[in-house]
Amino acid sequence: MTVLKLDNSNHKRVMKMVSVVSTKSFFNYPCSHRQWADKGHCQYLHGYSRSFHFHFVSDSLQEGTGWVQDFGDLKWLKKHLDEMFDHTTLISSKDPHLVTLKNMHSLNIINLRIMKNPSMEGTAKYLFEWINREFEFSKLKGNRFVRCFKVEVRENEKNSAIFELPKEAILKLDWEQIETLLSDVAYKDI
Repeated sequence: MTVLKLDNSNHKRVMKMVSVVSTKSFFNYPCSHRQWADKGHCQYLHGYSRSFHFHFVSDSLQEGTGWVQDFGDLKWLKKHLDEMFDHTTLISSKDPHLVTLKNMHSLNIINLRIMKNPSMEGTAKYLFEWINREFEFSKLKGNRFVRCFKVEVRENEKNSAIFELPKEAILKLDWEQIETLLSDVAYKDI
């Protein structure tokens, strides 16, 4: 067994590797979607009961409680998930039948939400960007620095997608740098 001896020279280096992460999950969001570009069965409207899992990190713990994120302060996140994913139909902004789907929405046949990419991967990236923009706005109002470094979206117990930035990076980069990373060509279609 190797024992790491901490002295003044390596104490700060080791402490920079330490982080506390908290997670919050939301379950049972029934929504439908379709992948119009798929040649198989995913081109048809179909639905799942989605779940969402958020992983939070901060450069400090909340004074008094020792929490990374006060889950009671995430009512705004639950509200957004309810509006976007509870009994809704998620459709790509590039879907060739978008006009028909919008008409179905106007007739109260579906509750339409238009996304860049309604896949699990696209939803994970969308939520990653959305929640971190909200945290950035909160920080600008003088609140503690908290970021979400990982979002997992599950369509069932077998299938999920995860969008994440390493927590070490998300703590060091400012939001403008993160947005630049997110717009990188490798992720532009997600």
